[in-house]
Amino acid sequence: MTETSSHLDQQWFQRQLTRWAMFGMIYAAPCFLLAKIAGFQGSSANAAMFAGVVTWIGLMTFATTREFWKKIEFAPFGKALRIGTIIRAGIAMISVVGAISMMIKKGEMLVLSILDYWGGLLSIGAVMGDAMDGSGAGFLQTYAITMLTGLGVFFSLGGITIATWVILKIGAKLKALGKEQGGEALA
Repeated sequence: MTETSSHLDQQWFQRQLTRWAMFGMIYAAPCFLLAKIAGFQGSSANAAMFAGVVTWIGLMTFATTREFWKKIEFAPFGKALRIGTIIRAGIAMISVVGAISMMIKKGEMLVLSILDYWGGLLSIGAVMGDAMDGSGAGFLQTYAITMLTGLGVFFSLGGITIATWVILKIGAKLKALGKEQGGEALA
């Protein structure tokens, strides 16, 4: 590996780390607020949630700095992922409004926070069973809940990305079809 390629790899890593750190924190914001509502309080819960988010940021950074990813980054699927991350960030920001509304109105929930809210509840239920109150959760339980919630966010991002990719493909086909028909009309 040459010094230039090593420098480019370092820049690529920094770019991906910055991207996933930014989006990871945006995606985590409603989950942190909803966790507080569910009773996950204290330094142990905060440390476990932070550790889970950092783990997901690390996993996404690792995945997107592999050679295969560099080949598709600017291909249609890479473009779909970039658009999908922005759409998912918008959903997370809307969910923050819903979580704040729940905190202010004590139990009333905006429908807009439903994706992150139910994903978190499913994760809590999977780890804690019937005990849906997070006040008794230890570090490992909270970390496991955070990792499961992150998996839900990951799958929702994947679904949004695939839907975006399909829409981009359809748009490209329609554009090509329009050019073909336009060319025939001029002939």
